[in-house]
Amino acid sequence: MFKEAVMAKGLIATVGGTPQPLIATIVEHKPEFVCFLCSQESVEKIKEIKDGIANQLGEQCIQQDHKVLVEDYNDVVHCYEKAQECFRKLKDWGINPEEIVVDYTGGTKSMSVALGLAAVRFGCMFSYVGGSKRTKEGLGIVIDGTEQVYTSINPWSLFAVEEKRRIAEAFNSYQFIAALEATRNLLARPNLDPTLRQFLQIVELLCEGYSAWDRFEHQKATESLKKAASQLESYVELDSRESYRSFLKDVKSNLEWLQRLQRQTHGFKHPARSQVFDLIANAKRRIDEGKYDDAVARLYRALEMEGQVCLREDPLRIESASDVPEAKLPEDLRDEFKRKYREEQTGKIKLPLYAVFRLLERAGHPRGKRFQEMEKELKKILSARNHSILAHGTAPIQKDTCEEFLRLISVFLGTLQRKTSCLQKCPLSREFQTGL
Repeated sequence: MFKEAVMAKGLIATVGGTPQPLIATIVEHKPEFVCFLCSQESVEKIKEIKDGIANQLGEQCIQQDHKVLVEDYNDVVHCYEKAQECFRKLKDWGINPEEIVVDYTGGTKSMSVALGLAAVRFGCMFSYVGGSKRTKEGLGIVIDGTEQVYTSINPWSLFAVEEKRRIAEAFNSYQFIAALEATRNLLARPNLDPTLRQFLQIVELLCEGYSAWDRFEHQKATESLKKAASQLESYVELDSRESYRSFLKDVKSNLEWLQRLQRQTHGFKHPARSQVFDLIANAKRRIDEGKYDDAVARLYRALEMEGQVCLREDPLRIESASDVPEAKLPEDLRDEFKRKYREEQTGKIKLPLYAVFRLLERAGHPRGKRFQEMEKELKKILSARNHSILAHGTAPIQKDTCEEFLRLISVFLGTLQRKTSCLQKCPLSREFQTGL
């Protein structure tokens, strides 16, 4: 993808045995600062280059120049180190990468490759001097006076290889805010492949959606994933690679889960068992991140919500644990519960977790019986939670305690072999991760 010539504040160029190509590229781009990457054999050509430029542009064209000498011009690794030195020099001069043009016309192939490799991550422009006439019947060097300067976008920048990798890593590590920020920074880049831009706009919606889901903003998550799924479906019609179709299937599955959750919670307003599973899945993601206190807080809430869901079922049909009708309490528990759990200001009976499951057990609900059977094991874990820094204590939760809580709640709910929520990892396609 060649562009019209661009003005450059800085230029880095490999120097070969012929000065004319470099004279042409400097005349074309008119840089103020130039760093020459040259060998012991080609360093003497720099004076010829500067004299040729002065003849065409005057003495004041280049404000400053610097030479970086390559000792072994056939060693790519050594040449790469020297090329990096060139970029450091321009940085010292206060020149930003987007103000730099790299010309790889001269020098050995190892020098040109090394400069190209050093340049790709900076997003600077590339320049190459060709010509309309060459020696050796068109296969040799460009004949003086026929030079043509070709400027192109850095392909690494155009296809954002490194940035895509970082976005994918953040996304698949549940760092959705970081992935969103990186995506928006990339979308702000003017020279971006149009097809990639279209896909990144979908990724932006996905990051917004999954980030909202992780914060329990289910309505916002549903809206974002609905838009993303629609746009991704259109995108897959143009690019039908299996990885993209699989990605679309994952996103649709996630959206279906959210829509089902929306129905079962009556617009995310009332507790439902699917929300319990969603909390557990969220806790698993926090475990993967090493955030054990956050995970235990979610697991505790999942256990608490399961009790609230069970209260709404037969035989009790109690709408809320925060307002339990006195008439629904068994006679042998009524006085005790009124004494312990009635709020003075409102007069409402508000039951904590243990009391909820005790009431369920007395009412004959199977979950209440199950809690009673596992109460000894659960109490140990719940005690650790109560002493954690996010509850009532100062001690952080350890990994083994967190994982044991997850195991116990899974046994309690009978979900050891059950997929708790569609939102686990939703990997970006392999092509997006690697730039292939």
